[in-house]
Amino acid sequence: MLTVDDVHAAAERLTGRLLTTPLMPAPELSARMDRPVWLKLESLQTTGSFKPRGALNWLLAACLCRSTTKHCNAALPS
Repeated sequence: MLTVDDVHAAAERLTGRLLTTPLMPAPELSARMDRPVWLKLESLQTTGSFKPRGALNWLLAACLCRSTTKHCNAALPS
């Protein structure tokens, strides 16, 4: 089960390794949903997608885990 601590740990691992992409308001969607909607523009990453975040996070977690203990597969992001 993903926790807030998992999200914070992933953010820390990825800091400085990928582009910081903007969060943009989406007025038309906000009007339709009757609440503020924001879009995270991951399409501005070098690869043009959100995939580097997940892949790099998994690799960094695996490397960190492997370097600290032999029994850590359960701690890797799935």
